[in-house]
Amino acid sequence: MADGTTNTSGWEAATTGALRLISLEIPDGLSEKKDIDRTVATYTARFLESHVKPPFRYDQVTPTSFIVHGACRPNEFEDFLVSLQLRLREFLFGSETASKVDIVSFTGSDDALKTFMMADDATAKRRADSYLNAYQTRHRDITEQHSAWRYGWQGDARIFTEHFRYRGILECKQRVMIGQAITVADHHSETQDDIHVGRFMAVRAPHTIDFEIAAYKHSRVRAEEAYKAGLNSIVLTPISYHTLIVPEAREKYLKAIEGAPSWAKNLTGLVVFCAPENASVNAIQRCAEEFSPYFRFIDWQVRSVNFQPSQFANSRLNTLTFDIHDQLDKRIEAIKTFGGYADALRKMRILPGITGVKTRDEVLTAIKSGIRYLSGPAITCALKTPCPIMHVSPAELPFQGTSRSLEDALPL
Repeated sequence: MADGTTNTSGWEAATTGALRLISLEIPDGLSEKKDIDRTVATYTARFLESHVKPPFRYDQVTPTSFIVHGACRPNEFEDFLVSLQLRLREFLFGSETASKVDIVSFTGSDDALKTFMMADDATAKRRADSYLNAYQTRHRDITEQHSAWRYGWQGDARIFTEHFRYRGILECKQRVMIGQAITVADHHSETQDDIHVGRFMAVRAPHTIDFEIAAYKHSRVRAEEAYKAGLNSIVLTPISYHTLIVPEAREKYLKAIEGAPSWAKNLTGLVVFCAPENASVNAIQRCAEEFSPYFRFIDWQVRSVNFQPSQFANSRLNTLTFDIHDQLDKRIEAIKTFGGYADALRKMRILPGITGVKTRDEVLTAIKSGIRYLSGPAITCALKTPCPIMHVSPAELPFQGTSRSLEDALPL
Protein backbone atom coordinates (compact mmCIF):
# COMPACT_ATOMS: atom_id res chain seq x y z
CA MET A 1 0.00 0.00 0.00
CA ALA A 2 1.20 3.52 -0.75
CA ASP A 3 1.91 6.09 1.91
CA GLY A 4 -1.32 7.72 3.02
CA THR A 5 -4.22 7.44 5.38
CA THR A 6 -7.90 6.66 5.27
CA ASN A 7 -8.75 9.61 7.48
CA THR A 8 -10.60 12.10 5.30
CA SER A 9 -11.90 14.39 8.03
CA GLY A 10 -12.46 17.85 6.65
CA TRP A 11 -12.09 16.67 3.05
CA GLU A 12 -14.48 15.90 0.25
CA ALA A 13 -15.78 12.32 0.13
CA ALA A 14 -13.15 9.89 -1.13
CA THR A 15 -13.28 8.98 -4.81
CA THR A 16 -12.10 5.63 -6.16
CA GLY A 17 -10.82 4.37 -9.49
CA ALA A 18 -8.76 1.50 -10.90
CA LEU A 19 -5.70 0.79 -13.04
CA ARG A 20 -5.21 -2.53 -14.88
CA LEU A 21 -2.65 -4.09 -17.15
CA ILE A 22 -4.35 -5.44 -20.29
CA SER A 23 -2.69 -8.27 -22.26
CA LEU A 24 -4.79 -8.71 -25.40
CA GLU A 25 -1.96 -10.56 -27.11
CA ILE A 26 1.22 -11.93 -25.57
CA PRO A 27 4.05 -10.19 -27.44
CA ASP A 28 7.08 -11.98 -28.85
CA GLY A 29 9.83 -12.37 -26.29
CA LEU A 30 7.39 -12.67 -23.38
CA SER A 31 5.75 -16.00 -24.11
CA GLU A 32 4.38 -16.61 -20.62
CA LYS A 33 1.86 -14.28 -19.05
CA LYS A 34 3.34 -14.80 -15.60
CA ASP A 35 6.56 -13.24 -16.88
CA ILE A 36 4.61 -10.15 -17.94
CA ASP A 37 2.87 -10.00 -14.57
CA ARG A 38 6.11 -10.31 -12.63
CA THR A 39 8.00 -7.74 -14.72
CA VAL A 40 5.22 -5.17 -14.89
CA ALA A 41 4.31 -5.60 -11.22
CA THR A 42 7.84 -4.72 -10.15
CA TYR A 43 8.10 -1.56 -12.23
CA THR A 44 4.49 -0.47 -11.70
CA ALA A 45 4.76 -0.72 -7.91
CA ARG A 46 7.98 1.27 -8.03
CA PHE A 47 6.33 3.98 -10.14
CA LEU A 48 3.17 4.24 -8.02
CA GLU A 49 5.15 4.40 -4.79
CA SER A 50 6.92 7.48 -6.14
CA HIS A 51 3.98 9.22 -7.81
CA VAL A 52 0.91 8.54 -5.64
CA LYS A 53 1.02 10.89 -2.67
CA PRO A 54 -1.66 12.41 -0.38
CA PRO A 55 -4.44 13.26 -0.95
CA PHE A 56 -4.20 10.17 -3.18
CA ARG A 57 -3.28 6.60 -2.21
CA TYR A 58 -3.47 3.16 -3.80
CA ASP A 59 -3.97 -0.53 -2.95
CA GLN A 60 -2.47 -3.37 -5.00
CA VAL A 61 -5.21 -5.94 -5.69
CA THR A 62 -3.27 -8.28 -7.97
CA PRO A 63 0.24 -8.00 -9.40
CA THR A 64 -1.20 -6.05 -12.34
CA SER A 65 -4.28 -4.29 -10.96
CA PHE A 66 -4.59 -1.42 -8.50
CA ILE A 67 -7.32 0.54 -6.78
CA VAL A 68 -6.61 4.28 -6.49
CA HIS A 69 -8.30 6.50 -3.88
CA GLY A 70 -8.45 10.28 -3.64
CA ALA A 71 -9.81 12.58 -0.93
CA CYS A 72 -10.54 15.44 -3.31
CA ARG A 73 -13.07 16.86 -5.75
CA PRO A 74 -14.32 14.29 -8.31
CA ASN A 75 -13.02 16.32 -11.27
CA GLU A 76 -9.57 16.55 -9.65
CA PHE A 77 -9.57 12.78 -9.09
CA GLU A 78 -10.42 12.06 -12.72
CA ASP A 79 -7.66 14.39 -13.91
CA PHE A 80 -5.20 12.65 -11.60
CA LEU A 81 -6.26 9.11 -12.56
CA VAL A 82 -6.04 9.72 -16.31
CA SER A 83 -2.75 11.58 -15.91
CA LEU A 84 -1.40 8.72 -13.77
CA GLN A 85 -2.43 6.18 -16.39
CA LEU A 86 -0.70 8.09 -19.19
CA ARG A 87 2.47 8.67 -17.18
CA LEU A 88 2.61 5.01 -16.10
CA ARG A 89 2.11 3.89 -19.69
CA GLU A 90 4.98 6.12 -20.80
CA PHE A 91 7.15 4.85 -17.93
CA LEU A 92 6.52 1.20 -18.82
CA PHE A 93 6.46 1.33 -22.60
CA GLY A 94 8.15 4.58 -23.56
CA SER A 95 6.80 6.50 -26.52
CA GLU A 96 5.91 3.33 -28.44
CA THR A 97 2.23 2.56 -28.86
CA ALA A 98 1.45 -0.42 -26.65
CA SER A 99 -1.05 -2.29 -28.82
CA LYS A 100 -0.60 -5.74 -27.27
CA VAL A 101 0.03 -4.77 -23.66
CA ASP A 102 -1.51 -1.62 -22.21
CA ILE A 103 -2.41 0.18 -19.00
CA VAL A 104 -6.04 1.30 -18.73
CA SER A 105 -7.99 3.26 -16.11
CA PHE A 106 -11.61 3.37 -14.99
CA THR A 107 -13.73 5.02 -12.31
CA GLY A 108 -17.40 4.74 -11.46
CA SER A 109 -19.76 3.32 -8.85
CA ASP A 110 -18.62 0.52 -6.54
CA ASP A 111 -20.54 -2.03 -8.62
CA ALA A 112 -19.09 -0.71 -11.88
CA LEU A 113 -15.56 -0.85 -10.45
CA LYS A 114 -16.11 -4.41 -9.23
CA THR A 115 -17.33 -5.45 -12.68
CA PHE A 116 -14.33 -3.76 -14.31
CA MET A 117 -11.85 -5.49 -12.00
CA MET A 118 -13.41 -8.94 -12.53
CA ALA A 119 -13.90 -8.67 -16.30
CA ASP A 120 -11.68 -10.41 -18.81
CA ASP A 121 -9.05 -8.27 -20.52
CA ALA A 122 -11.05 -7.60 -23.69
CA THR A 123 -14.16 -6.51 -21.75
CA ALA A 124 -12.09 -4.38 -19.37
CA LYS A 125 -10.43 -2.72 -22.37
CA ARG A 126 -13.82 -1.82 -23.90
CA ARG A 127 -15.08 -0.42 -20.59
CA ALA A 128 -11.90 1.61 -20.11
CA ASP A 129 -12.06 3.00 -23.65
CA SER A 130 -15.70 3.99 -23.13
CA TYR A 131 -14.81 5.74 -19.86
CA LEU A 132 -11.85 7.54 -21.44
CA ASN A 133 -14.00 8.75 -24.34
CA ALA A 134 -16.61 10.08 -21.90
CA TYR A 135 -13.89 11.79 -19.85
CA GLN A 136 -12.41 13.43 -22.94
CA THR A 137 -15.86 14.63 -24.01
CA ARG A 138 -16.44 16.22 -20.59
CA HIS A 139 -12.97 17.70 -20.74
CA ARG A 140 -13.68 19.30 -24.13
CA ASP A 141 -16.94 20.75 -22.83
CA ILE A 142 -15.19 22.27 -19.81
CA THR A 143 -12.34 23.52 -21.97
CA GLU A 144 -14.79 25.34 -24.22
CA GLN A 145 -16.54 26.85 -21.20
CA HIS A 146 -13.40 27.73 -19.21
CA SER A 147 -10.61 27.42 -21.73
CA ALA A 148 -8.01 29.27 -19.67
CA TRP A 149 -8.80 27.37 -16.48
CA ARG A 150 -7.75 23.95 -17.69
CA TYR A 151 -5.15 23.88 -20.40
CA GLY A 152 -5.51 26.81 -22.81
CA TRP A 153 -3.08 29.09 -21.01
CA GLN A 154 -1.42 30.52 -24.11
CA GLY A 155 -2.34 34.07 -25.00
CA ASP A 156 -2.74 37.50 -23.44
CA ALA A 157 -2.35 37.25 -19.65
CA ARG A 158 -4.95 39.97 -19.16
CA ILE A 159 -7.76 37.65 -20.26
CA PHE A 160 -7.07 35.26 -17.39
CA THR A 161 -8.28 37.58 -14.63
CA GLU A 162 -11.29 35.43 -13.73
CA HIS A 163 -9.19 32.27 -13.69
CA PHE A 164 -6.73 33.30 -10.96
CA ARG A 165 -7.24 33.73 -7.24
CA TYR A 166 -4.84 34.96 -4.55
CA ARG A 167 -3.97 33.90 -1.01
CA GLY A 168 -2.53 36.36 1.47
CA ILE A 169 0.75 35.73 3.29
CA LEU A 170 1.12 36.89 6.89
CA GLU A 171 4.50 38.00 8.20
CA CYS A 172 4.01 36.90 11.79
CA LYS A 173 6.66 39.02 13.42
CA GLN A 174 5.20 42.22 12.08
CA ARG A 175 1.54 41.16 11.73
CA VAL A 176 1.68 42.35 8.13
CA MET A 177 -0.02 40.82 5.11
CA ILE A 178 3.01 41.05 2.84
CA GLY A 179 1.68 39.74 -0.44
CA GLN A 180 -0.47 37.26 -2.33
CA ALA A 181 0.39 33.89 -3.88
CA ILE A 182 -1.38 33.04 -7.11
CA THR A 183 -3.81 30.10 -6.97
CA VAL A 184 -6.39 28.89 -9.48
CA ALA A 185 -10.08 29.75 -9.48
CA ASP A 186 -12.40 26.80 -8.85
CA HIS A 187 -15.20 27.10 -11.40
CA HIS A 188 -16.97 24.07 -9.91
CA SER A 189 -17.52 25.84 -6.60
CA GLU A 190 -20.78 27.65 -5.90
CA THR A 191 -18.90 30.24 -3.87
CA GLN A 192 -15.71 32.17 -4.51
CA ASP A 193 -13.08 29.50 -4.01
CA ASP A 194 -9.71 28.39 -5.28
CA ILE A 195 -7.78 25.22 -6.00
CA HIS A 196 -4.47 24.83 -4.20
CA VAL A 197 -1.98 25.55 -6.97
CA GLY A 198 0.44 22.85 -5.78
CA ARG A 199 -2.22 20.18 -6.24
CA PHE A 200 -3.35 21.75 -9.51
CA MET A 201 0.19 21.46 -10.87
CA ALA A 202 0.88 18.00 -9.43
CA VAL A 203 -2.21 16.53 -11.07
CA ARG A 204 -1.21 17.97 -14.45
CA ALA A 205 2.53 17.28 -14.23
CA PRO A 206 4.63 17.47 -16.27
CA HIS A 207 2.50 19.57 -18.62
CA THR A 208 2.38 22.83 -16.65
CA ILE A 209 4.84 25.08 -18.46
CA ASP A 210 2.16 27.10 -20.31
CA PHE A 211 0.26 27.64 -17.05
CA GLU A 212 3.46 28.76 -15.30
CA ILE A 213 4.27 31.27 -18.04
CA ALA A 214 0.69 32.59 -18.02
CA ALA A 215 0.81 32.94 -14.22
CA TYR A 216 4.07 34.90 -14.46
CA LYS A 217 2.69 37.20 -17.16
CA HIS A 218 -0.40 37.72 -15.05
CA SER A 219 1.73 38.58 -12.01
CA ARG A 220 3.55 41.10 -14.20
CA VAL A 221 0.21 42.65 -15.15
CA ARG A 222 -0.76 42.93 -11.48
CA ALA A 223 2.67 44.25 -10.54
CA GLU A 224 2.43 46.91 -13.24
CA GLU A 225 -0.98 47.99 -11.99
CA ALA A 226 0.38 48.26 -8.43
CA TYR A 227 3.51 50.08 -9.61
CA LYS A 228 1.56 52.69 -11.58
CA ALA A 229 -0.86 53.20 -8.68
CA GLY A 230 2.01 53.60 -6.21
CA LEU A 231 0.84 50.61 -4.19
CA ASN A 232 3.21 48.47 -2.14
CA SER A 233 2.29 44.97 -3.28
CA ILE A 234 4.01 41.64 -3.99
CA VAL A 235 2.61 38.79 -6.11
CA LEU A 236 4.12 35.31 -5.93
CA THR A 237 4.06 33.21 -9.09
CA PRO A 238 4.45 29.40 -9.33
CA ILE A 239 6.95 27.20 -11.13
CA SER A 240 7.32 23.41 -10.98
CA TYR A 241 10.42 21.41 -10.10
CA HIS A 242 10.03 19.70 -13.49
CA THR A 243 10.54 23.04 -15.23
CA LEU A 244 13.73 23.62 -13.25
CA ILE A 245 15.36 20.31 -14.17
CA VAL A 246 14.20 19.82 -17.78
CA PRO A 247 16.36 22.00 -20.06
CA GLU A 248 13.68 22.61 -22.72
CA ALA A 249 11.06 23.71 -20.17
CA ARG A 250 13.55 25.83 -18.21
CA GLU A 251 14.75 27.62 -21.34
CA LYS A 252 11.15 28.24 -22.45
CA TYR A 253 10.33 29.82 -19.08
CA LEU A 254 13.49 31.93 -18.97
CA LYS A 255 12.81 33.17 -22.49
CA ALA A 256 9.31 34.21 -21.44
CA ILE A 257 10.56 36.33 -18.53
CA GLU A 258 13.54 37.96 -20.24
CA GLY A 259 13.51 41.73 -20.42
CA ALA A 260 11.41 42.25 -17.30
CA PRO A 261 11.73 45.82 -15.96
CA SER A 262 13.29 46.38 -12.54
CA TRP A 263 9.97 47.25 -10.94
CA ALA A 264 8.66 43.80 -11.96
CA LYS A 265 11.51 42.12 -10.09
CA ASN A 266 10.79 44.20 -6.97
CA LEU A 267 7.10 43.26 -6.97
CA THR A 268 7.19 39.55 -7.88
CA GLY A 269 8.47 36.39 -6.19
CA LEU A 270 8.94 32.83 -7.43
CA VAL A 271 7.55 29.75 -5.65
CA VAL A 272 8.86 26.27 -6.53
CA PHE A 273 6.23 23.49 -6.30
CA CYS A 274 6.22 19.69 -6.68
CA ALA A 275 9.83 19.11 -5.64
CA PRO A 276 10.69 15.59 -4.39
CA GLU A 277 11.99 15.02 -0.87
CA ASN A 278 15.43 14.21 -2.25
CA ALA A 279 15.60 17.21 -4.55
CA SER A 280 18.91 17.66 -6.30
CA VAL A 281 21.19 20.13 -4.54
CA ASN A 282 22.38 21.23 -7.98
CA ALA A 283 18.78 21.93 -9.02
CA ILE A 284 18.19 24.02 -5.89
CA GLN A 285 21.34 26.06 -6.45
CA ARG A 286 20.67 26.43 -10.20
CA CYS A 287 17.18 27.72 -9.40
CA ALA A 288 18.56 30.55 -7.28
CA GLU A 289 21.39 31.31 -9.69
CA GLU A 290 19.30 31.47 -12.87
CA PHE A 291 16.06 32.95 -11.53
CA SER A 292 17.14 35.40 -8.80
CA PRO A 293 17.91 38.15 -11.37
CA TYR A 294 14.18 38.23 -12.22
CA PHE A 295 12.52 37.97 -8.80
CA ARG A 296 12.61 39.75 -5.48
CA PHE A 297 12.90 36.43 -3.66
CA ILE A 298 12.59 32.68 -4.24
CA ASP A 299 10.57 30.29 -2.09
CA TRP A 300 10.95 26.50 -2.11
CA GLN A 301 7.97 24.37 -1.07
CA VAL A 302 8.31 21.03 0.73
CA ARG A 303 5.43 18.63 1.37
CA SER A 304 6.83 16.67 4.32
CA VAL A 305 9.26 17.14 7.17
CA ASN A 306 11.42 14.23 5.98
CA PHE A 307 14.41 16.35 5.04
CA GLN A 308 17.53 17.78 6.58
CA PRO A 309 17.96 21.57 6.63
CA SER A 310 21.58 21.08 5.58
CA GLN A 311 20.49 20.09 2.06
CA PHE A 312 19.53 23.75 1.54
CA ALA A 313 22.90 25.11 2.69
CA ASN A 314 24.41 27.60 0.24
CA SER A 315 21.22 27.41 -1.81
CA ARG A 316 20.63 31.18 -1.84
CA LEU A 317 16.92 30.57 -1.30
CA ASN A 318 15.04 33.25 0.63
CA THR A 319 12.31 31.13 2.17
CA LEU A 320 11.48 27.45 2.69
CA THR A 321 7.76 26.76 3.02
CA PHE A 322 6.14 23.62 4.42
CA ASP A 323 2.93 22.88 2.46
CA ILE A 324 0.34 21.18 4.73
CA HIS A 325 -2.67 21.47 2.41
CA ASP A 326 -2.66 17.70 1.89
CA GLN A 327 -1.65 16.72 5.45
CA LEU A 328 -4.70 14.74 6.53
CA ASP A 329 -3.88 14.18 10.20
CA LYS A 330 -1.27 15.01 12.85
CA ARG A 331 -1.06 18.51 11.43
CA ILE A 332 -0.10 20.17 14.72
CA GLU A 333 2.72 17.66 15.24
CA ALA A 334 3.99 18.27 11.71
CA ILE A 335 3.98 22.05 12.29
CA LYS A 336 5.98 21.59 15.50
CA THR A 337 8.48 19.33 13.72
CA PHE A 338 9.00 21.86 10.95
CA GLY A 339 9.29 24.61 13.55
CA GLY A 340 12.18 22.67 15.01
CA TYR A 341 14.13 23.43 11.84
CA ALA A 342 13.54 27.19 12.11
CA ASP A 343 16.79 28.10 13.87
CA ALA A 344 18.92 26.00 11.52
CA LEU A 345 17.25 27.60 8.50
CA ARG A 346 17.74 31.11 9.85
CA LYS A 347 21.45 30.43 10.31
CA MET A 348 21.53 29.77 6.55
CA ARG A 349 19.61 33.02 5.97
CA ILE A 350 16.48 31.11 4.94
CA LEU A 351 13.20 32.14 6.58
CA PRO A 352 10.68 29.35 7.36
CA GLY A 353 7.05 29.49 6.26
CA ILE A 354 3.97 27.26 6.32
CA THR A 355 1.13 27.28 3.81
CA GLY A 356 -2.24 25.59 4.15
CA VAL A 357 -2.99 26.50 7.79
CA LYS A 358 -6.71 26.03 8.40
CA THR A 359 -7.38 26.60 12.10
CA ARG A 360 -6.62 29.02 14.90
CA ASP A 361 -4.66 26.34 16.78
CA GLU A 362 -2.45 25.77 13.74
CA VAL A 363 -1.74 29.49 13.49
CA LEU A 364 -0.85 29.65 17.21
CA THR A 365 1.37 26.57 17.02
CA ALA A 366 3.22 27.90 13.98
CA ILE A 367 3.85 31.30 15.57
CA LYS A 368 5.05 29.77 18.84
CA SER A 369 7.36 27.46 16.83
CA GLY A 370 9.12 30.44 15.28
CA ILE A 371 7.61 30.31 11.79
CA ARG A 372 8.00 33.65 10.02
CA TYR A 373 5.42 33.41 7.21
CA LEU A 374 1.95 31.84 7.18
CA SER A 375 -0.74 31.43 4.54
CA GLY A 376 -3.86 29.37 4.02
CA PRO A 377 -7.60 29.45 4.75
CA ALA A 378 -7.00 30.61 8.34
CA ILE A 379 -5.16 33.67 7.05
CA THR A 380 -7.34 34.85 4.17
CA CYS A 381 -10.14 33.73 1.92
CA ALA A 382 -9.66 33.41 -1.82
CA LEU A 383 -9.28 36.92 -3.25
CA LYS A 384 -10.20 37.96 -6.78
CA THR A 385 -7.50 40.62 -6.83
CA PRO A 386 -4.32 41.05 -4.77
CA CYS A 387 -4.37 43.74 -2.13
CA PRO A 388 -1.60 46.11 -1.02
CA ILE A 389 0.68 45.18 1.86
CA MET A 390 -1.18 46.01 5.06
CA HIS A 391 -1.08 45.63 8.82
CA VAL A 392 -3.74 43.28 10.16
CA SER A 393 -5.00 42.46 13.64
CA PRO A 394 -5.69 38.89 14.83
CA ALA A 395 -9.38 39.75 14.97
CA GLU A 396 -9.34 40.23 11.19
CA LEU A 397 -8.15 36.70 10.46
CA PRO A 398 -10.96 34.48 9.10
CA PHE A 399 -11.48 31.92 11.88
CA GLN A 400 -13.96 31.61 14.69
CA GLY A 401 -13.41 32.39 18.36
CA THR A 402 -11.84 35.15 20.39
CA SER A 403 -8.50 36.50 19.28
CA ARG A 404 -7.16 37.19 22.77
CA SER A 405 -4.62 34.36 23.02
CA LEU A 406 -3.63 34.81 19.40
CA GLU A 407 -3.00 38.51 20.07
CA ASP A 408 -0.75 37.52 22.97
CA ALA A 409 1.06 34.93 20.86
CA LEU A 410 1.94 37.27 18.02
CA PRO A 411 5.33 38.89 18.74
CA LEU A 412 5.53 42.65 18.47
